[in-house]
Amino acid sequence: MALDRYTAMAQSHLADTENAVDAMRATLAQSTGLQALRHLAHRVRGASLSLGLSALARSASEIESGAAAQRVAELEPLIDALAAGIGTTRRALAEFGAAALQPERT
Repeated sequence: MALDRYTAMAQSHLADTENAVDAMRATLAQSTGLQALRHLAHRVRGASLSLGLSALARSASEIESGAAAQRVAELEPLIDALAAGIGTTRRALAEFGAAALQPERT
């Protein structure tokens, strides 16, 4: 897969993940059910894994497990960690893209 195509897919996933984080926070704040939160986390985990974004997948998996076990007190910090991971991943993608565009040294 070409670097620009992968980067576009990853950036789209990060935007979707930001929306999922917002929905997770709203679900948690409204106490509208952990099943919806679990489903959001599952979706983020799967898409992250398919793009090789293992840190995001791990964070989403922890949220999914916490929601399944109804460990409500643990969920907010886990969601915060996922949100922070989005920024970290964005910076890494930018650095990787810039490095890939540098001419090779001989």
